[in-house]
Amino acid sequence: MRKGQSETMGLLVIVILFIVIGMIYLRFRLADTGNDYGDVRNSIEANNLLKAVMKLKIGGTDVNEMIWNCHEEADKCRMLERELDSAFKSSLSERLDFGYVLKANDKEILRFGGCSLGMVGSFITVREGVVFESRLTLCNK
Repeated sequence: MRKGQSETMGLLVIVILFIVIGMIYLRFRLADTGNDYGDVRNSIEANNLLKAVMKLKIGGTDVNEMIWNCHEEADKCRMLERELDSAFKSSLSERLDFGYVLKANDKEILRFGGCSLGMVGSFITVREGVVFESRLTLCNK
């Protein structure tokens, strides 16, 4: 082999090494961003689940009416809690836990579930001047 050919081969080996090292770096660099989609998915799931549950009718009474009854009489909150707890547990996958908070004019009237931090979905309704905020928090078990 001539001197020029051996220099070209050496340069080619160095370029191939840089390409391989660059591909390995990009693979590990791009693999770290995969967790962001799980959070977005949980946030969308929290919002969609909460909206669906708010449209439920339980025993002929819709959830918004049950929320109003809970606001009027504290002992009616136990039935609302039982029904919402059942709806959330049957709808969520086993990998997720939840927490639910109900507020009337920024005053908490109901709280249950095991999550306080996580992806949050909220649903607001107004009835007779009272603003109700339902907040569902999803977290991994």
